[in-house]
Amino acid sequence: MRRTNPPFFATWVLEHLTPGDRNNALSGDLLEEFRSGRSTSWYWRQVLSAVAINSAREIRSHLFVFAFAALWTIPSRAWWIFAFWSAAHSAGFILPWPYATTLGMAILVFLSLWAGLAAYVLLYSITERNSNLEGAGRGLWIGPLVFSIITVAIRPLYRPLGLSILHWEAITLFVYFLSLTASAWKIKPRAASESKAKVS
Repeated sequence: MRRTNPPFFATWVLEHLTPGDRNNALSGDLLEEFRSGRSTSWYWRQVLSAVAINSAREIRSHLFVFAFAALWTIPSRAWWIFAFWSAAHSAGFILPWPYATTLGMAILVFLSLWAGLAAYVLLYSITERNSNLEGAGRGLWIGPLVFSIITVAIRPLYRPLGLSILHWEAITLFVYFLSLTASAWKIKPRAASESKAKVS
């Protein structure tokens, strides 16, 4: 007996892991094709193609975010080194070692992320008249959250993988880059239809 519904997980991937706006028309078209006799492997190919195409489109539309995050990450490391001991010393009045060191580094990273987001918002608002700055509020918490989750998740791998201090610094910078990118991700040009709706 032939299945009338496509694989649940493939449909979930299409609806939840496809970047950008959800395409209900595509979901309906694929469902119709599947019910008319297409195979499960065909359905999976279409879903993965949709994810790949939309991901590439999202990345292309956010090249400015990637460039800014990369350029901001370079001076951030120097600033951390310069200000780290002062922040860790101040945190030492609140918590004992090693928690004071962790808190001091977190303060530096979060302040640097927020400063980067503020600089990006300022730069973007100057260069783009129809920019969508409503995502800036979301960026205030999403960047620190991404940084904290990834850092806590990979910390146990430090010793098993035999990572040196230089490796760990490179990983931290990359996580910082990802966190700043996540903070500024929603700040982009407003769609033409959205701009018209705001005017009217």
